[in-house]
Amino acid sequence: MTPAKSSRAPRPLSQSGVISLPENLVQAAQTQIDLIASCRLWLDNQTPIGCNASSWREVNARLVSHVAEYKIRVEDLKLKYLYGEPIQAENEDQDGAIPDDAWKLQVRESESDELMLILTTGEDDLIVEVKFKNRDELESAMGDKYFGYITKVFQAFEQAERDLIQLFRMSRETEEEREALSQPPEETVQKHIDLLKEYNDMKDIGQQLIGLIADNKGVSIGALYEDGQYGVTADD
Repeated sequence: MTPAKSSRAPRPLSQSGVISLPENLVQAAQTQIDLIASCRLWLDNQTPIGCNASSWREVNARLVSHVAEYKIRVEDLKLKYLYGEPIQAENEDQDGAIPDDAWKLQVRESESDELMLILTTGEDDLIVEVKFKNRDELESAMGDKYFGYITKVFQAFEQAERDLIQLFRMSRETEEEREALSQPPEETVQKHIDLLKEYNDMKDIGQQLIGLIADNKGVSIGALYEDGQYGVTADD
């Protein structure tokens, strides 16, 4: 999935001679990368009580794969910006857009007599069966400590990815307008207002993810901000 760098033609250097991302894009992308790392760490250290170990390893590998692929897409988005390549809007069916069902995760109880959960992930609808020793353990795994939690995280990541693409796309448009100086001042001002709104929406999604992590760890959101582990503070 990593794009071939040899096929990319570098953008012209800026007056300073340095090609770089705007600071707001750097922060937005890094926040997602930090949250991805936190999610992978959580997955690596969680096993629902009473479930079959081998089936859980299969589930864990699948979930980690989805999260790892998101990091690749974030890094590729940064490269697209730096190399002047098109940044797709949310609804454009082009190479590089979010893959269909990239964040698909469905969890349901088996209709058979076995105590088992059926997980369906990804656009290939891969099915994984997870067996449990008793109903209490199965219901616990369905709750907010395990599959309920990771389902919420996947939903938040999906929205965050859409917002991140939109933020990069709008930033690119604003940069092109500024360089061309072809737009009336009032349109450029409105574009900056729209970009600021998109950035604030992105921050809100990040705060939702921080909230989910705080709930799962049983600590306050303020404590996570003070820790600084996820690249954001209360001032961001």
